[in-house]
Amino acid sequence: MSNPVDLHLAHLQKHLSDYCSPWCKHSVSLVRPLLGGLTNRSYLLQSQGERYVLRINAKNHRQLDLDRRAEIEILQAVGEIGVATELVYADPAEGFLVTKFVDGDPWQRHMSGMTDTISQIAALLKTIHQLDGGGRVMDVRGKSAKYWQAINTDGIRAEKLRAIEQKVQAFILWAENENRSPCLCHNDLLAENIIVADDNRLVAIDWEYAAMGDPYFDLAVVVEGHELTPFFERQLLSDYLGCEPSAAEMRRLQYCRVEYAYLELLWYAVQSSSSPILMPDQLFEERLINLDQRLNSHDSLDANTSME
Repeated sequence: MSNPVDLHLAHLQKHLSDYCSPWCKHSVSLVRPLLGGLTNRSYLLQSQGERYVLRINAKNHRQLDLDRRAEIEILQAVGEIGVATELVYADPAEGFLVTKFVDGDPWQRHMSGMTDTISQIAALLKTIHQLDGGGRVMDVRGKSAKYWQAINTDGIRAEKLRAIEQKVQAFILWAENENRSPCLCHNDLLAENIIVADDNRLVAIDWEYAAMGDPYFDLAVVVEGHELTPFFERQLLSDYLGCEPSAAEMRRLQYCRVEYAYLELLWYAVQSSSSPILMPDQLFEERLINLDQRLNSHDSLDANTSME
């Protein structure tokens, strides 16, 4: 049986000019695939001494509630600031975009347990949150509803997620009520979406989930996705706020962590119909149990409690 990666490469080699002729007048060569993406396929290209990244979008982007045109608008707005890769060309109808390649190294997971690098992430988020994000809004309840529309509701994962749905919605509603100052958020700042550039600045890639939203949700993605310890979770929030966080601010972060953990499980449930290997059943079960324990924990404050 043919390797899917080899088939994709063969197809790309055959049709490379179709992807490149709209934005480059010179010959373009395919250097290699870029690994790490869970859904999209990305490739390193080279032309006239310049390097570029071609990203071919996942076919199920509508099921994942992705707005490619909004992503392009955001990249155009933030690319020149230095916190994102510079957009070269995009064709949402054909399902691909091209950005300039950033010289640097991928973020390594062990770096999330270092004081100075946590401060760098906090600074990156503060910069992003001050930028103009356009009109797209991150609606957690709306996104979860769209995920549910794409999930195989007869599957065991859907059954287990449905059992905690009502409890999660109370947390989501509480977090929505506390987000009084929406700002541009990346919403997916995982380790694989951070590049440490050669000049030591952090560059965020893959802005497909970016939208106006809750800055605490962005912080929650980092805490959950980077698996920060309680010590570094507090440091992240402290560095972001510029002061020691209050109990109310820590509580808000905890509730946004619940939001993210739930959306992540829904995302994997959507993907499981085509790529169950992305999160094996055992890991899915462990994450679900952990989320349910947090929902029921006496340490979690009543979702009806209001912050003053």
